[in-house]
Amino acid sequence: MPQKTNKIIILDDDLNMLNSLKRKFIIEKCNYDVMTFTSAKQAIQELSNEDCFAFITDIMMPDITGDYVIAHIKKTNPQQPCIVITGLATREKISRIVKSGNTVDIISKPINFSRLLKALNKIEVYKENGSAH
Repeated sequence: MPQKTNKIIILDDDLNMLNSLKRKFIIEKCNYDVMTFTSAKQAIQELSNEDCFAFITDIMMPDITGDYVIAHIKKTNPQQPCIVITGLATREKISRIVKSGNTVDIISKPINFSRLLKALNKIEVYKENGSAH
């Protein structure tokens, strides 16, 4: 049986938001190894290096959009659960992301941390049961 991972990758172009989220995981004593990235290329590379419990991405970023990142992950690692965070996404974009199949939740900014923890709990249940969300 593969070893269970608690690594979470968070991708966003807002460094302050990334640092704030990482601090919140520490303050709340959450048992996750949180890795933050402002570069999609680096985040995707880290994902390809080893298993990841959850991949969290923003939608609107200057160099690449989160829906493109989600589509790439769906092709290369279809079982990878993803959570989307957004402040500006259109309904059309959100609908496209939901249809990707590996998006567990879409959370609006500013991020409600308890909602994020609930989304992570959904992933835990999904992985334990091996069933769809």
